[in-house]
Amino acid sequence: MTVEIKKLTLVEKNEEQALNHTTNDLKRENINKLLQYYYFKRLKQGKFV
Repeated sequence: MTVEIKKLTLVEKNEEQALNHTTNDLKRENINKLLQYYYFKRLKQGKFV
């Protein structure tokens, strides 16, 4: 019984890590999109970086 519980917590930890990874990736993607947006916005205005 204790082994089953340990396995369960291990799986939960892995799922939590996977969730953290996906949220970090999403944050990174959003930041990249924002940077691209502002970069192109400035490009259109004739201001380079």
